[in-house]
Amino acid sequence: MSRNCFVPHCHEGNKSQIKKNKLLGIKRKTMFKAPKDALLLEIWTKAIQRTDKKLRPGIDSVCEKHFDETCVHRYFETKMSDGSINRIERGRLSLKKNAVPSIFPDLPQSLTMIEPINKTKLNNISSTIDNVSETYNNLKDTLINMKLPAEWFFCCAHDSLVLGYLDSNHELVKKIIISSNDLNVKVSIKNKQIAQKPVTCVDDIKKILKTVDDVKMCTES
Repeated sequence: MSRNCFVPHCHEGNKSQIKKNKLLGIKRKTMFKAPKDALLLEIWTKAIQRTDKKLRPGIDSVCEKHFDETCVHRYFETKMSDGSINRIERGRLSLKKNAVPSIFPDLPQSLTMIEPINKTKLNNISSTIDNVSETYNNLKDTLINMKLPAEWFFCCAHDSLVLGYLDSNHELVKKIIISSNDLNVKVSIKNKQIAQKPVTCVDDIKKILKTVDDVKMCTES
C-alpha cells in the first residue's frame, strides 16, 4: 500500500508532514485503500481528478480528511439496556460502504469547482452499486438452478457468470459472459463477438440465451 495520500497537493503520509504533525501534536491521518470494486474505483478517480497517475485498487490510498464525516466510522457504538448509546472511539477509522472522497482543501479552486460531489449524488452512487450487486446475485442464483438447453453449461469464473455451449466435438463454440462489475454482456459465437446491452433482470439473460441457442452452426463438409 502506498504511504502517501493519492490526492494532488495533499502531503499526508509524507515523512516531512508526519514530522510536522508530530511536533504540532496533530494526530496522524488514517489512510484508506482505493476500492477494488471497478465502478466505485472509477467514481473515486473522477472525484480526485488526478491526471498524471492512475488510481490503483488496493494499493494507492486516500487520507481521511478528504471524506465527509457521514462517510466515516469513528466510534464503536453499543446500545445499552436503557436505550442509550455507548460510544467508544476507534483506534483506527474505517469507511462506510460505498464512501467517496469529496473534500479537497489543497486543490486549486478551478479544479475543486469542476464537479462537486454532493450527498444526493453519493446516495445515487451507492444505490447504483447495490442494484448491480443485487441483480448479479439474482442472476447467479437463477442460473445455478435453471434447466439449460441441451449442451449448455454454466459456471462462475473471474468475477463473471459464464454460459457455454459445446458442439459434438466438445468445442466451446458459443459463449455468454456477464460481468459482475457493470452487468455488461459479451456474446461470442465461433470467436466472433456480438455486442449486447447490459442486463437488468433475469428475463434479459433468458432472452439472450434463447437467441444465441437458436443460432444454427455451420459445419464444414
